[in-house]
Amino acid sequence: MEAIRRLVDTLREREQLADRIAKMRANQADFEEQVAELIGDCSPELEHFEAEPAVLRLYDMLREARDEVVQRAEIEQALTEARQERDLAEVELEAIEEQLVALREEAHAENDQALDVTLEVCRALNEARRGIEEEEARLAEIGAGRSIEALVEESRGLDSDELASEIEALEARLKEEGVLRDRAIDSLRGLRDELAKLDGSARVGELAEAGQAKLATIRRDAERYLDLRLAREILEREIDAYKQRNQAPVLKRAGEMFGLLTRSAYPNIDSDYDERGRARLLAVDAPGRGVPVEGLSSGTRDQLYLALRLATLEESLARSPQGLEPMPLVADDVLVEFDDDRSRATLEVLAQLGQKTQILLFSHHRYVAEIARELGDVVRVIEL
Repeated sequence: MEAIRRLVDTLREREQLADRIAKMRANQADFEEQVAELIGDCSPELEHFEAEPAVLRLYDMLREARDEVVQRAEIEQALTEARQERDLAEVELEAIEEQLVALREEAHAENDQALDVTLEVCRALNEARRGIEEEEARLAEIGAGRSIEALVEESRGLDSDELASEIEALEARLKEEGVLRDRAIDSLRGLRDELAKLDGSARVGELAEAGQAKLATIRRDAERYLDLRLAREILEREIDAYKQRNQAPVLKRAGEMFGLLTRSAYPNIDSDYDERGRARLLAVDAPGRGVPVEGLSSGTRDQLYLALRLATLEESLARSPQGLEPMPLVADDVLVEFDDDRSRATLEVLAQLGQKTQILLFSHHRYVAEIARELGDVVRVIEL
């Protein structure tokens, strides 16, 4: 009976397990059917996969899709911000365009290039005005309250050579007076120490009177020195202005050639006077500073000398009688100190001058001939 009872229990458990297995198989079949439907809707390329790996792949795809959704949201946000910035930039651009139109109308400029030129001229004028105001303030400070017109009028009757000599004499005298003043100050200090010992005698009065006279002399000399220094500066400015208005044609043309030879590193030539009143030549650099000849490199000095000689020759050709054949220019190895760029610039200037007279340039450097050939038909290269 016990064996029968155990057999019955075993059969009952078997039926339960069979029923459970049947349900699990039904669930699996239902799961596989749902997975198949999901694959058909979402990813047909997985239809040959089994259910479990297909689900794992779908999960990976879901995670990637979620990441893409987040990235897309970030991109859309960035795109929205970029559009907002673009809209603001367009508004600012429209405002700038309106300002440019107003500026062009005010400046009577046809286009932006003309407006740039006008603005550059305005900036230069403003800088010039500031420079004039600074110089006027300086003149007012050292001119003892006199107007600029009065100072200029006073300087018109002064001779520059006599003025320079008088200034040198006054400077020497001021040095001597300075030494005497220092000695007088030392003497006054000693006298102050002895003053308490004196009783108002005539000696004290004499010393005080002598000291006052010496101070008055020093004061007069100092005022005269300042007046002469101011007059000298005004006279030098008048000389510079006159020189600019009446600059010799040769020097002016030499400055133009010097600018071509140096590729605008030194666009002009000027002249002034040194501290002893002697005339000297200056090379004006791009910022407008005057550089004395001794401050130039050897190659630049050669270019300066060549510019002066060529300008002199051109002036001589201009003054030659009509019908008279111009004298040719013979230049022997004048480019020996020049680099390639300087040689090319010099050959270009010589080619221009060659339109007015014949120029013979001798050189034993082959690179000079190669550069000359680059200038075309205006130059004829002959190898000896």
